[in-house]
Amino acid sequence: MRYIFFIVLITTFLLSLSIVHPSQGELKGLWVVRDTLMDSSNVIALVEDAKTFGFTDLFVQVRGAGDSYYLSKCEPRAFKLDHLPKGVDPLQMVICLTRPKGIRIHAWLNMLYASPGAGYEMKDDHILARYPSWCQEDVFSRSMWDYTRKMLAGTDTEGLYLKPEYPQVADYLSNIVIDIADRYRVDGIHLDFIRYPNIRFGYSTYACEEFKDRYGIDPRIFPQYPLVSDPLTSPARLWLYIHQLEWFHWRAERITHIVREIDRALKEKKPDVILSAAVWFPPQHAYRYVGQDWVGWLEEGIIDIACPMAYWSSSENIARELIPLINKGYHIALGIGAWRKEPEEIISDIDLSRVLNADGFILFSYGGIVENKILPIALKLREMAPFEIEGEISLLPQEYEDWTDNTEYNELMGNESI
Repeated sequence: MRYIFFIVLITTFLLSLSIVHPSQGELKGLWVVRDTLMDSSNVIALVEDAKTFGFTDLFVQVRGAGDSYYLSKCEPRAFKLDHLPKGVDPLQMVICLTRPKGIRIHAWLNMLYASPGAGYEMKDDHILARYPSWCQEDVFSRSMWDYTRKMLAGTDTEGLYLKPEYPQVADYLSNIVIDIADRYRVDGIHLDFIRYPNIRFGYSTYACEEFKDRYGIDPRIFPQYPLVSDPLTSPARLWLYIHQLEWFHWRAERITHIVREIDRALKEKKPDVILSAAVWFPPQHAYRYVGQDWVGWLEEGIIDIACPMAYWSSSENIARELIPLINKGYHIALGIGAWRKEPEEIISDIDLSRVLNADGFILFSYGGIVENKILPIALKLREMAPFEIEGEISLLPQEYEDWTDNTEYNELMGNESI
């Protein structure tokens, strides 16, 4: 069965503020990577471009890898700002320039990601220089801190991560958020890298012992066994299967605890500040592989907006996953990988967000779009024909524990599927 989404005619790439859209208050966002903040002329150009193209929200990356692009009370100033006078505050500059233009600013923070890893310079007051024991551990309970650059390159990760299972980590990250919300007139806090690196990590001795005390099994044995497609073939398989699912839930709950603490602190001190999160897509993948239960966060009300990074997903898959959530009243801003797309594709994705009645969209990223000169080209486009979604769309979300096909998991863990 074919479902056709009829597209609203596009008079400009990003609607200017003078054009009325049926969905009042549409979030038209841009992710702004921290490199843009290294030069004041770039910041000025950013704000002018945002106003020209009708963006309503800028998600400005002010915490990269355990460092700050603002005057932090908690963390060292980023090396990339060392060429600037110590009093220069990129975040405050963005706020001052955008406030008269009515553009909302969200402080974008990389949370558990803390360092590119071995061979990269680190200031003495960096969190991992102070507490190297906070660094993530692999399935052998070996710290990422001890990885060489070559070892790290083979793990399919961005770098070193903090341990979400440590209570001190949740407190530390919550303090960073409150420091910004208290001292800056930001409209929102935007969490990124609020997850595990991938499924191979999170096996610290601390985590494994706590799980073993609760469930009577050491999770470090799980990578030795593939997830089975039919756990009912034997009692032993069923027993192992159940505990593997418990482990995935336990991991996800550690991440959720951090989000919950941040939400609690914000509601107590700055209740008007919006809390959003950039999350993996689809949600089942996020839950299984990086412990990111973002649908649960929406259900619990501990984030205001989820921003799924659906960069490589088809329109059909995006619709199937997001329609049930949007119909429940959850706030979704569709993340669009604009840096890798043609202008026509970007417009189609924007229109998809509108057809789905999402709260809006966010383009990744400002620097990539400007570099590829997509914005001036896209501005010339006047209209798009309706596009079609092939195949039948089920409006029912897949269950998290739908483990009928565990091929991807087993490949990641180095196992053969059964």
